[in-house]
Amino acid sequence: MKKETVLLFVLIAMAVLGGGYFFSAPKDRSSDVSLSNTDGPETGADAIDWKEYSDGLALAQSQGKHIFLYFYADW
Repeated sequence: MKKETVLLFVLIAMAVLGGGYFFSAPKDRSSDVSLSNTDGPETGADAIDWKEYSDGLALAQSQGKHIFLYFYADW
């Protein structure tokens, strides 16, 4: 067989198998992701040590670190 013919068969097989997977996959995936934190606040090493603005700014300045401020408004 020519290389082009083999390549054509491989591409057709990939299209058929990929299409079969795509159309047989579950349609509703909303139950896969939870947007709410139902476990409560994080504790332990992964918890964020939140600071008030002035306290955090003073701490960052004393340690020579940068700060990241994130503002959000739902207008």
